Amino acid sequence: MNTRTTLPVLIFIILVVLLAVPPVQAMDPIWTYSTTGNRIGGVTVSSDGSAIAAGAEKILLFSRNGTLLAKEPYGEQVLFTPNGMYLISSYGSTLYFFQRNATKSSFQKKWDYDLPGIVRSIDISDDGTTIAASAGAGGTYVVTGAGKLTGGNTNYSAVVRISPYGQTIVGASSVALYRYSSTGTAFLYDNVSMISQPDVMEITGSGDWVVYNDDQRLISVNTAIEEGAERWKTRATGDITSLAMVPAGTKILVGTENGDVDLFDDKGNLVWSHATNPAGYPGAWVKEVALSADGKIAAAGTYDGKTVALSADGKELWSNSTKDHINHIALSGDGSLVIATGEETLYAFSSSAQSLPAVRSPQVTQSPVQQKNTTPVPVTTAPQKTAEIPVSVTREITSVPTTYSVIRTSTQSAVPAIIPLLGILGAAFVFLKRR
Repeated sequence: MNTRTTLPVLIFIILVVLLAVPPVQAMDPIWTYSTTGNRIGGVTVSSDGSAIAAGAEKILLFSRNGTLLAKEPYGEQVLFTPNGMYLISSYGSTLYFFQRNATKSSFQKKWDYDLPGIVRSIDISDDGTTIAASAGAGGTYVVTGAGKLTGGNTNYSAVVRISPYGQTIVGASSVALYRYSSTGTAFLYDNVSMISQPDVMEITGSGDWVVYNDDQRLISVNTAIEEGAERWKTRATGDITSLAMVPAGTKILVGTENGDVDLFDDKGNLVWSHATNPAGYPGAWVKEVALSADGKIAAAGTYDGKTVALSADGKELWSNSTKDHINHIALSGDGSLVIATGEETLYAFSSSAQSLPAVRSPQVTQSPVQQKNTTPVPVTTAPQKTAEIPVSVTREITSVPTTYSVIRTSTQSAVPAIIPLLGILGAAFVFLKRR
């Protein structure tokens, strides 16, 4: 075949390959913010994306466009209620509770409370009336949104979760899976045996079941049954490092140590798996994952600096790469706003994808589980402190935002796939010309 014949054929083949490869957009952040000198310990976003909070020793409160509204002491873990009206944070052994004002332009600290140990895990009901916190070796405690300690228990839970309406509180450790009453009394799920300590756990909107990890295994337990009952267990494509779930429990997203993002259905079947680290480089594990309320948008952050948005079928919508370690991911309920955090930097991404509002509400309404006549033996209840939490001086965050600069440094976009292919085409042309 001569040069005149070969070149058109070669061009045709390359064009076919280009058309067959779906385009993947390299996304630049719409804004970034540096917490210079302070490591970011957590991030949370309200359902509509209008409020963003990050814990970096102080609590940093942002508007959607990246305006820093205020800095409040203190915070590491942070968690909004879905409507963004209430914020619970922890710093060391102390819980802090904030309420948003009517104009949604500021937050007011309502109370703080010291627990007898470093706070390991926190959760809050959707209406902000119930807060659960695991205080390391100090035990697990329940506090009302009004600032009243209703009770505590000296057993340890590595992770605690509350159903949206606060009717179910579950804690997990390497020893057992517990159900907690509103007064903090713990009851053991006798039919559930723990092998290792879960790192992550989520609860359904109805509060009827939970999913948690056991290294590579993903386990689902029926918590509506007093003794507990394993629903199913399966394996992810690697050791599980992060977990997210839609309220109905029909979509369960996990990140793994080998860099995969796996989606399971409510029966434990693997629906799809996406490799963020196809080359298998070390240190590229998925640190955190997030799902939109309807599960149509997924987001993941990796330790090697990648932020990825995925569609409902696991296809990559866009990605961003930095030299930072992405440790935390938060996603607005409609999937339109993704906040990723590195060691000391927040990266905000806007997506054109829209889905349903992010109201975390139960999909199945049912009556509370009827208790048997036999009363489980409660674990020793921790001594009560004071029923009423001492309220520190209430401070209103300035309603007119303090002027803080937002660092807007876009990362370099990835090289489009067509460029190296054009290079190949050029090289082939030169080769054929020389012939």
